[in-house]
Amino acid sequence: MHLHRQTFSPRTLSDHLRSFYFGMRSGIPRPRRPSAVANASTFANPSTPSIASSFSSKRTQDQQEAVSLNEVKVLRATNTQHATEILLLREGKKTLQKMLADEKSLHISQVAAKDVVIVDLQQRLHDLELKTSEERQAHDIAMKSVEENIVEVQSKWNTFKENHVKEMNLLRRHCDYQVERVDAEKKKYQRQVQMLSTQLSDVMRERQVLRDTMYLF
Repeated sequence: MHLHRQTFSPRTLSDHLRSFYFGMRSGIPRPRRPSAVANASTFANPSTPSIASSFSSKRTQDQQEAVSLNEVKVLRATNTQHATEILLLREGKKTLQKMLADEKSLHISQVAAKDVVIVDLQQRLHDLELKTSEERQAHDIAMKSVEENIVEVQSKWNTFKENHVKEMNLLRRHCDYQVERVDAEKKKYQRQVQMLSTQLSDVMRERQVLRDTMYLF
């Protein structure tokens, strides 16, 4: 017997076995048991003589032996059919057991493959978490360095700002002093100019007087 290999789920395995069994039984014809003698009146007649009665008894005995022989044949045929069915069922059982073993082996292989995939994914997840942790630490270190640089720059800026303010105040005071000094020099020069102008006027007047006096002589 040859069966094509098919894949059965655990729920349909018993259904397949049942259909396989009844399919095997439906393909084997069952012999029928012969019926009993239809007309019993032909085997007994009280009005016949004793010889006829003995022949009738012998015929009845022969018919009973024939019936018994037919029953034996029927039983043998039934036993043969049962043996054939049992053989087919055993072969079907072996086939189904082999199919079940193949399915189990395939399932185990698939589970093992899934386990390998799960282990690989877990390892990749672990590596990713480790890489993320390292990147987070590096980011924290970089942020701390940036914050320290910001604090340092702010400190330098504040110091520069204070120094700049001091320098600006010093320059402002120096400018104020220079302005006051220039104003004082300007006033001094103005006084000198005024004095020189007065002297020039006096000299011009004296010169005019001298000229006028010179023309008198």
